[in-house]
Amino acid sequence: MIVDSEKFKKLFFELNIEFRPSQINAVFDCINNSKIADDAIIPIQCKDCVSKEDIGGWQKWCNWHHLPIIDSDFCSWAERKEK
Repeated sequence: MIVDSEKFKKLFFELNIEFRPSQINAVFDCINNSKIADDAIIPIQCKDCVSKEDIGGWQKWCNWHHLPIIDSDFCSWAERKEK
């Protein structure tokens, strides 16, 4: 799972739950000492890619790789189509 540590910290404080300082420190120590990928690239699924073409019914085609695909597939060449 990819976690944005700054966003997590912000949401953590928005919970409005009473925590002891030691509990807050323990949570943030876990976050800070974890392998959290703040600069990770989120994969683009085929369903959101500009190279996907619906060829009828449930069949879909990748114009980049020239292969049949399903919507949940993804690759490193995907480009998100504009909404």
